[in-house]
Amino acid sequence: MAELAVVTALTEKVLSMIAEKLFEEVSMIISFRKDFEFICEELFSIKCLLNEAGEKTISSSMNSWIERLEDFLVDAEDVVEDCEVETCNPIFRFKMGRRIKKLKDRVNNIHRTAKYLK
Repeated sequence: MAELAVVTALTEKVLSMIAEKLFEEVSMIISFRKDFEFICEELFSIKCLLNEAGEKTISSSMNSWIERLEDFLVDAEDVVEDCEVETCNPIFRFKMGRRIKKLKDRVNNIHRTAKYLK
């Protein structure tokens, strides 16, 4: 009887883990459009910021931050170009959703570090 309780508990735990992972993956596919639009808006803002920064003398810490923005910009433009080619396929949306999530994390980190720049 105790063995059955252990097996039942393990089964419930594994099923819970699978359901959680599945929910994350499906959510990524569903939020694809919103996240894609977020990346496009960030690209526009970053391009404006970089154009403005190019006209000013900046500190070395600010220069390092701008380099991070430029790296992000290149990667984000790659994602946007890929998305313009194919967006209907759910498998494609899943793969791109992962790339977009990583980009969102990167840009949020870049925004957080901007607070400490002088």
